[in-house]
Amino acid sequence: MFKHLPSSFAWMAAIFAAMGTLFFVLGGHTFYRNCQFAGPVERTVGIVTSRSITVSHGRHGSSTTYHLAYRFFDTAGTGFVSSTTVTSQTYYQLHEGGRCPGQIFAPFPGH
Repeated sequence: MFKHLPSSFAWMAAIFAAMGTLFFVLGGHTFYRNCQFAGPVERTVGIVTSRSITVSHGRHGSSTTYHLAYRFFDTAGTGFVSSTTVTSQTYYQLHEGGRCPGQIFAPFPGH
């Protein structure tokens, strides 16, 4: 009856150790990202400069990635160009030449 207890216990311990390590690494990454963007934020409005879609095909089907490029200015008038991936809903709501909300994280010029 208890013949398999040590091996079962070892598997359970290994699983819990792996889960603990995963949570530790994810927690550290989250802490790093929170510290990285902990400074002041300047809100701005950007202009969409281009939109594109990338479709990747794999063994388990295809996946679609929506890309958005935009230009925006801070309160000092300095222009920035950036791009990001967005959800399909956001992609279809925004059009080239249209306005999109944005944020500039510290440090940014003029502050």
